[in-house]
Amino acid sequence: MIITITGFPGTQTKEIGKMLAFEISIKFVSGEEIMKKLGIEENISEEMNEEFSQKLKQLIQAESKTGIITDHPLSPWILHEAEAKIFLNSLEKVRAKRIVEKEKLPISEAMQKIQEEKKKNEQIYLNNFGISIYEFQAFDLTLNIDKLSNENVVGIIKNFIQK
Repeated sequence: MIITITGFPGTQTKEIGKMLAFEISIKFVSGEEIMKKLGIEENISEEMNEEFSQKLKQLIQAESKTGIITDHPLSPWILHEAEAKIFLNSLEKVRAKRIVEKEKLPISEAMQKIQEEKKKNEQIYLNNFGISIYEFQAFDLTLNIDKLSNENVVGIIKNFIQK
């Protein structure tokens, strides 16, 4: 079983992915872990190209023997065999508040961080792969998490994948 969880910056894909993996007893591999295994320092990088996407796909498939959840942003587009492709959506101001709580930043810095990361992600994926990573048609489930706890989000996703 392969499950991808992606979303806008600040939607806690890593935390939710880890919680879901624990709940359904499969492995979680973060985008950062994948990039390190591929020898690339940043989660989103100019080094990402078609060769990279093939290596990424091979690595995730090799890791998925007993099931895997990943939050790597490219995974929904290259893992056509994924059983579930989840996108977490949230208002920018709500995402900024989460970052303020997690990283103890002023709200203005959190907003700037979100906007810069979103723009960088959009440019790299569009330029390197010709995809808009924030278009929802690639996903099986798009979930607005603004009014939900992480536990509620995990419960909804769990129910969805066990359909």
